[in-house]
Amino acid sequence: MGGRELIGILVEIFVADLLTVIGLSGQKLAIMRAKIAQEEILAERRRISTSFEYNLVESSGRTEVNMVKDPKWLLAFVIFILGQASEAISLSFASQTDVVSVSNLTLFWNSLFSVFLFREKFTLYPTYPELSLRLFRRWDLFSVTLLVAGSIITVLATPQPDEKGMTVGKLMSMWFEFPYCIYATFLAVSIAACAIALTRNWGNEATGNLNAVLVATASAMISAFTVTISKVEMTLLGKTIKGENQFTSFSVFFMSFLWILSMVASIWLLNVGLSHFEQGLIVPIYEVVGTLVTITSGILYYKTYDEFDVGNWVGFIIGLFCMCW
Repeated sequence: MGGRELIGILVEIFVADLLTVIGLSGQKLAIMRAKIAQEEILAERRRISTSFEYNLVESSGRTEVNMVKDPKWLLAFVIFILGQASEAISLSFASQTDVVSVSNLTLFWNSLFSVFLFREKFTLYPTYPELSLRLFRRWDLFSVTLLVAGSIITVLATPQPDEKGMTVGKLMSMWFEFPYCIYATFLAVSIAACAIALTRNWGNEATGNLNAVLVATASAMISAFTVTISKVEMTLLGKTIKGENQFTSFSVFFMSFLWILSMVASIWLLNVGLSHFEQGLIVPIYEVVGTLVTITSGILYYKTYDEFDVGNWVGFIIGLFCMCW
């Protein structure tokens, strides 16, 4: 690993991941406070209303919380955006696989904020002290340690793609080359399937956790497109800064539009999930699914697998297993 890759990894861990979790936690906290305030208002209305008016309060008093006008939520949202922008910067230094692997450390930062900000429980010792696979269930310290180890192993096992010869034409053609085009089609169909299922099941309390999984999964899959486009954009921008202007065709500007669109869609879906479900449920699913699909995207897009030897494959598979335990 060279110094350039190390800079990208450090930016991802200590800037992008940290700012992302601060932003998500701030948004969640603002939503929680707004809902508590709404419940207090409704309780006061029930207290002062007559018995006839009580049913009206129950049926029409509850409204959706509008967070766009909340300055605390907006500040947290800006911090989250800065985290996403920092990830794009880290992609200009390190490979997509390396950046996405260490982005899993978002769960480490998330654990700290869950404990100290939301007062959630973090288990240091096994919950089920018995010699079986059940030993590792709900053992948070073990999960976080395995996650960090998996990220390090994956980074060390993955070769760096050669980006020196990448041109606009080459980067654009790679979107339609096998096997990435098949994989991208699969992701697009999966996102559409999640959207259809959410449309049919939204509001059904019996499918609450399923809806959380669908929202987090769809957001993670869209994020995979965002990260891949971000890597391409940063490569083109780097060449442009060096004097080789790459922004000279309609296809490049259209890709930039898709980059912004996918980023907005992913962030919007993630916020929908956080406003309706627990952060401890949404964030882990988003990170694990996002890691798997984004690492796969990078390997297939840049055909990094051509550089893998037996040792790379073994380390890569072990690293993925550890991260997704």
